[in-house]
Amino acid sequence: MGSRIGLTSSSAQVNIDFLAGVSIFLVSFLLVVQLVPNLFIPFQGQPVTLHSVAYRTGVILCEDPGWYNDTVNNSGYNWENHSDNVSRLGLAKNKFTTNSSTPLMLSGSKLFCLAGMYNSSDPGSYSKIQKDLGLVTSYRKYDYNISLVRFDGITSSYMNGTPIFQIGYSPQTNIDIEKVERIVSFGMYDLPHTYSRTDFNNSRTVTDMVKLPISAYRICIESGYTPANSPTISINVTNGTSTIYQMNTTTYPTSDMPVIFDLSEEFNKYDDSLHNINITFNNTIGYCYSSHAGDLVGDKLAAKLIVQVW
Repeated sequence: MGSRIGLTSSSAQVNIDFLAGVSIFLVSFLLVVQLVPNLFIPFQGQPVTLHSVAYRTGVILCEDPGWYNDTVNNSGYNWENHSDNVSRLGLAKNKFTTNSSTPLMLSGSKLFCLAGMYNSSDPGSYSKIQKDLGLVTSYRKYDYNISLVRFDGITSSYMNGTPIFQIGYSPQTNIDIEKVERIVSFGMYDLPHTYSRTDFNNSRTVTDMVKLPISAYRICIESGYTPANSPTISINVTNGTSTIYQMNTTTYPTSDMPVIFDLSEEFNKYDDSLHNINITFNNTIGYCYSSHAGDLVGDKLAAKLIVQVW
């Protein structure tokens, strides 16, 4: 008779059910490992592509002055004077000493030219800018919307409320959109019709009518009209019915010149309406400055250039 292996034998034993279970688990695990990365590929590819396009567009606009080439081989950075021969759109302000740009310091003339190139009722103007921005590739076209916005989220505007810079189609809500924001700046006087300035000369009262909220409001005493005497100034702000802000007459020694009051934050505490700002000054040379284009940072206006691509 054949021998039987006892339960206490050291010979190998494999339970057929255990072997089958391990095999099924390993096969399933390998399938999951292989399939899971592929599940996310369709959702990763498009946003990454859009982000790179939006980022590149923002960088070129903010850090590059642009370039043009005409039919007789003339070329240069001042494409705003040759808008029919643009090779590359850029809004950065040129340095006067070299041909390089001033990153994030935008040129008012370039900004106005690009805004003027766009006509919402002319699809051809949209397509030309789309091509000049490098948004037309061999495999697809990218739509765009580019605008200038204040830090409080309100569109940068002329003093009459018209937007300064807003080009492109309005983005749809049911598609992937990539949005890039860049902080940019301008000289206080680089954007004509976007500011109001009233000069002080000796002694009188001026009344400035301002619609709140306002992004920038500054009063500056530069010097005394007569050097031997100190200038004085008082400020009274009314909303048509009552006084909402008042600074009593104050004397400033000539040794403190210039004296600057940035009052936009103070004024914006009050209601959204027209206000009369009455400024009485004596023996004063200076000015008051207001703008809806951006926030005053030193002697520059700052805002956000928002680039949306889809």
